[in-house]
Amino acid sequence: MRPGDCHTKSSGIPRRVGDTTVVEKRRRNGIALGVLAAFLLIAVSPSLLHWREPGYEGKKVTFWLRQLRVSGQEREARAALKCIGPDAVPWILPKFGARDSNFKTKLEKWADQQPWIELQFNHANEEWSHGVQAIQILGPQAKAAIPALTAMLTDPPIASFAVQALAGIGPDALPTLVQALTNQSPVARSAALLGLSSLGTNAEPQLPAIIAALPDANPGVWHAALEAVIQVGENRPDLTVPVLIGSLQTGDSTARGSIILALSSLGKNQPALVVPALMKGLEDLDPRIRFSAAIALGRFKADARPAVPKLMELLQDTKARGGGAIARTLKEIIGAEAVLPICQALAGRSPMAQARMISLLADFGGDAEAAVPTLIGFMKAEDSQVRLTAIYTLGKIRRKSGLAVPRLIESLAAEDDDTQLAAATTLASFGNEAKDAVPVLLELVTKENLLKARGAGRGSDGKPPVKGYNLPMFQRSASSAEFIPFLSFESALQQIDPEAAKQAGVR
Repeated sequence: MRPGDCHTKSSGIPRRVGDTTVVEKRRRNGIALGVLAAFLLIAVSPSLLHWREPGYEGKKVTFWLRQLRVSGQEREARAALKCIGPDAVPWILPKFGARDSNFKTKLEKWADQQPWIELQFNHANEEWSHGVQAIQILGPQAKAAIPALTAMLTDPPIASFAVQALAGIGPDALPTLVQALTNQSPVARSAALLGLSSLGTNAEPQLPAIIAALPDANPGVWHAALEAVIQVGENRPDLTVPVLIGSLQTGDSTARGSIILALSSLGKNQPALVVPALMKGLEDLDPRIRFSAAIALGRFKADARPAVPKLMELLQDTKARGGGAIARTLKEIIGAEAVLPICQALAGRSPMAQARMISLLADFGGDAEAAVPTLIGFMKAEDSQVRLTAIYTLGKIRRKSGLAVPRLIESLAAEDDDTQLAAATTLASFGNEAKDAVPVLLELVTKENLLKARGAGRGSDGKPPVKGYNLPMFQRSASSAEFIPFLSFESALQQIDPEAAKQAGVR
């Protein structure tokens, strides 16, 4: 055996160098080199990818995507992404691949139960929304993303985000969305219809395909198709109105409400077809649908007169909700003819309902003259809102001053300031027809001046607070109101009798 041989012929045992064989040493060196190579590859790859990443003004796509979430930087980031254009798509699409792991979900749930731990988690749907935002910014420039987004339509968690992105691309995505209408997955069909809805009238050429989706047995798809018909068919009432009327009796209450609202807009030029359908809504068991039908009928004005008998019947039903909606609809359809029926319908209703219906009478102005005796009766109502609204409405009607003014003067002696100020404000609206109120107003001005001299009734800034009350308004929300400021006694006096106010030293 020659010196330096690695093996002996007799035993086949490798020759050792110290405690390690030459082969073992080489194997370990190979492993070390492999680990080092892998480490370098991992370390260098992001740099290589970053080097290939497109940018704008020296900053990469990923930087501008992050800037979209920074307050005050969104405008610049949007402009940058538009300049980068289609090249940004490969860096946007990975956002749709984000997922929340079970471990992360459990960790977040556990952290929420620990009062001493505050952890911020990024969620997959936030990344999806971020991706949608970026695609929508690019618009047609992101059409290269259509195949990838189309593949996501069958994935329930992300389908709605994918369809928002497709809709954001615009007309280029139309063929994809229409093709998805026949997809076996109801999730994909619903998502496609929602995407078409988002495109609005831009998707009008596909309206027949959307209408064809209405008979879908899946409730989610049916609702999405209905919404798409309404949004896409805005300019084609000849196609949409008959379809909507046909669907009115088949949907749930939410769908019926949407159809009624759509018919009041899309069918405004087809009253002979639409009004009878809306009148059926007045018979609906759901009070919300009756409410919607009443409002919708009001938009047809005199063309909805055939509905008046039924509306009158519902107006007098004090147990039914929506009396205010019916009263307003009657005003729109028959005008001043509705005043007395509204007055008759006030009895037996809640104070809130009374106040809202009384405020509606104010909208008639002088045409509500017949309501003056009724309003005078409500000036002494126990409920302050009813009382103040009645006083306010008398000032808007400004008729029959011989009846109204004496009662308003009596209210100047009321125990509460609001009633006094409301009466003074309404008297001012009658002008010199309310001159009989001058002596009482002079007394109130004197008392008011004494209070001012003592500094009473003033806020922390030394000024008297602005007084008024919240006039209940007829809206969908029962809490809707308009703040009505009161005039001071001095201001009321000036408007009724400027000379008397001048002699009293009122400036």
